Amino acid sequence: MKKTFLAAALAVVAQIAMVAAPAASQEPTSSSASMISTPAPAAQSDWKVETPYDTDVVLGSTSAPVTVVEYGSLTCPHCADFQNKKFDSFKKEWIDSGKVKFVFRQFPIDQSAMAAAALVHCLPMSEQHQAINGMYGSIKEWAVGDLKATIPAQLTKILGRDVTFEKDFQSCVSDEGFQQIVLKPAFDGMKNGVQATPTFFVNGEKIVGFSEAQPRTIDDLVAKKLAAPASK
Repeated sequence: MKKTFLAAALAVVAQIAMVAAPAASQEPTSSSASMISTPAPAAQSDWKVETPYDTDVVLGSTSAPVTVVEYGSLTCPHCADFQNKKFDSFKKEWIDSGKVKFVFRQFPIDQSAMAAAALVHCLPMSEQHQAINGMYGSIKEWAVGDLKATIPAQLTKILGRDVTFEKDFQSCVSDEGFQQIVLKPAFDGMKNGVQATPTFFVNGEKIVGFSEAQPRTIDDLVAKKLAAPASK
């Protein structure tokens, strides 16, 4: 990668890391839960979490009555738990049925996640969710060493085709505005209350974290939104 890109990426990662950390899963108690549902913040009056970004990875019908937005970091263990242990059943129940449009947004919390986010968004849109899914299942294999080599090598395994930095990413990350495009969702999220990963917004209502002990929390909120009377 160009030094300018790495310098910008590292500066942003440092800023994000000051306020963002993986949302830890806690054992449920009578007075607390590891997934907390709160109204979406309004730090910027003109910001709406449903407003699309160029780097959004979207699954499901654009006309689905419920939109779920996830802010995730590709090195976040709790994000990986959601992707590896929950997402398939969530997709089958809600996305494939046309009830939910699911949007994944990058919120990198360290250098490895920033590099991965950048390279994933250089891929064709048709490969991006497959890449994200595969990288969450193999964090220990790519998030160490020379990222310029380990990430393309892992993407080669995930996508089933030859992926190299020079062929697939060099011209993309050399674009002057590329890092700003990749990082804008994270910056906007920080300004509007995203401080941990994963953070979900279900039709604007925020849930922080994912816990295997309470795997249906996000499903329950989706069901609540579906049951609510349509706004006029």
